[in-house]
Amino acid sequence: MRTESELKALLTAQEQHAVLLLVENQFAPKGNKRTLEDIAEEVGVSARQLYNYRKDNPAFNEYKTLVANQMLLSKREIVDSQLMRLIEGTSNNGNGSIKAIELYYKLTGALKDSVTINSEQSKTQVKAEDVAANIEALRATLK
Repeated sequence: MRTESELKALLTAQEQHAVLLLVENQFAPKGNKRTLEDIAEEVGVSARQLYNYRKDNPAFNEYKTLVANQMLLSKREIVDSQLMRLIEGTSNNGNGSIKAIELYYKLTGALKDSVTINSEQSKTQVKAEDVAANIEALRATLK
């Protein structure tokens, strides 16, 4: 993945401005969302050009992802405080959320989703004719 400065070097000022407005629009509350036409007008391009930026320019989309990730990281303290309210039960009728507790333990590394099973069984190879013979024997018992 390219750095922010590498991506900016590949984009025009209009494209960079469009990225910022598009990402801000993604994070905007439902009633405050802007249309692509409004964003294109503010950037100084047509809605079609804005569509082409998104469709034809991998650097545009990569930069958009980078800016969105930065914006998401800036919300970390909000997410953490909401998680703690859910754990403490202050936002859930006084009951702590089991899912929030589980998430907390996963985030801290105290709980993992995977299980490792070690087996000491020997690995044996089976011949195709042996399998065929076993199938025929089973068929004979079913008749």
